Amino acid sequence: AGSLLVHKATHHFDLVHWWLDDRPEEVFCQASKRFYTPAMADARGLQARGARCLDCPVKQQCKFSFDLTETDLLKNMYLDNEKHDGYIRDRCLWDADIDIWDNMAVVVRYRRGAILSYMLHAYSPWEGYRIAFNGTRGRLEHQACENTYISGDGSVPGELTKDNVSITFIPEFSQAQSLEPHTGEGGHGGGDPILLADIFDPNAPSDPLKRKADQRDGAWSILTGVAAYRSIDAGRPVKIADLVEPTMIDG
Repeated sequence: AGSLLVHKATHHFDLVHWWLDDRPEEVFCQASKRFYTPAMADARGLQARGARCLDCPVKQQCKFSFDLTETDLLKNMYLDNEKHDGYIRDRCLWDADIDIWDNMAVVVRYRRGAILSYMLHAYSPWEGYRIAFNGTRGRLEHQACENTYISGDGSVPGELTKDNVSITFIPEFSQAQSLEPHTGEGGHGGGDPILLADIFDPNAPSDPLKRKADQRDGAWSILTGVAAYRSIDAGRPVKIADLVEPTMIDG
């Protein structure tokens, strides 16, 4: 699926493109797998690991153990259907055969000159993101922390943690100022109800923030992740224009 650079980070790239109102031009990335390794599992005292959590001899000692029988929804969705689709939802994440990077560092240059420095850690102890904008009149910092979500456990995907969303403005030569963020209810930081209304409600309210993404926005965000992936393999920066003709998605 293009690694987490496409599967996950593309959502962050999409946000950055919207914040900057700009398009990516060149991407450089380095990555490694340092946490989810057999050596790390051994160091945690999990030497006698099984192939999956369901019957793993050390699952009681593993903080990452995942119980597919915990809820009827998980059991019905995954465990009971393994014989049909062959998908093992609770495979051991310390398995040596897994080659997904868990550390990624990306630098993106945008058309009007902005440069993004982006870090993705797949073992961070909290979900969400933290971003800072350094501009000509100061610095703007924003943090959004999300509740832990597991597909099939009944939780809301991307729901913001209460009282853990913040915006701080640090003016040039002045003290930091805490600003009151606008938040919404529902999945993905309150974005899901807005998205559904836009699709199904003929009387959906107008959006002065222009948050509605079209196919071009989706293409640019995915191309940023693809370019990062290609950059790792090539060991050099990759230009978006070398992946697709800009005229195809600039119209």
